[in-house]
Amino acid sequence: MGNMKSQLLFCWDQSHCSTTRFYTIENNAKLLMYNDKDDPNLPLEKRECNESNSLLVDHSPYKWLNPVHTAIFPTSYDFRNKNDNSLGHGEENEKLKKELKKKVNTLEQDLLLCKEENEKFKEELREKVNTLEQELLLCKEENGKLKEKLKKKVNTLEQELLLCKEENEKFKEELKKKDQQERDKEEVQPQTNKAVHHHVPNKDVEMVFNEDA
Repeated sequence: MGNMKSQLLFCWDQSHCSTTRFYTIENNAKLLMYNDKDDPNLPLEKRECNESNSLLVDHSPYKWLNPVHTAIFPTSYDFRNKNDNSLGHGEENEKLKKELKKKVNTLEQDLLLCKEENEKFKEELREKVNTLEQELLLCKEENGKLKEKLKKKVNTLEQELLLCKEENEKFKEELKKKDQQERDKEEVQPQTNKAVHHHVPNKDVEMVFNEDA
């Protein structure tokens, strides 16, 4: 890899793969495996590995369950094949370069579209936040007005309640006075009746006798 060796993040071998219950098409005795990007042993702490920024390079297209346009499958190197020029300037290498460029272009376009969608989403989110902030401000103002009205109403009710209590006290006092007056009348009435029926003898009264008796 030359100077690009430092850019190689890691080599994804079988130790970082999970096994399925299916077998590969090219070898019915070999279990199909898939790469698990959530493996805690992978060196992905500072970046995220997904279909927008990752490219899989493998010799077999049958043992990987990858999204579309995220993998290339060059011919496997065979040291016994003297005509193998995949790593040189031969036709196979040019084909691989073209395919790689095509994949990179696809990823760049997807990334560009993703960024555009993100910007649109951000703009929509800003507008939504502004709208919500304005609605919240109006709601607070309306709540303030309602609270002020409520305070005035409460004050009015408290004043009316106070007046009502004062009137009740006055009414009770008047009732007490009236009851007291009634009792006083009842106490005076028996003495008056007794004085009316009291007989005073009169020495000057002449007695009349009936002659026919």
